[in-house]
Amino acid sequence: MMWVDRAFVAFLALGAAGHFLGSLLLVEPGSALQVWSLSGVLCVALIVALNVLRWRRPGDRALAGIAGLGALAWVAVALGFGASLGHFGDFRVLWHAAAAAGVAVFALRDAMRAR
Repeated sequence: MMWVDRAFVAFLALGAAGHFLGSLLLVEPGSALQVWSLSGVLCVALIVALNVLRWRRPGDRALAGIAGLGALAWVAVALGFGASLGHFGDFRVLWHAAAAAGVAVFALRDAMRAR
């Protein structure tokens, strides 16, 4: 199951990379929208980093909990984006929500494991 966990984090990292490129190429440079879009990139990149760190520290339940709650928050952000579009079936919404939900499942499972 470890490879499935890592695959979800990799999918989330790919989503972050796509979000970054889209922010740079498709949004007016220097605009408020670009700043907020790049802040989303930072947020999801930190969630990815926390989960990579979680793999290196398998007994750290607090880290796993923070990583899992961060991923759950990103699911909410992705769904909020879908709501703002009026289209939850948008590829970007589905990609980010599914990847973050998968990450959250594995991270929260690690957080709840008995020592």
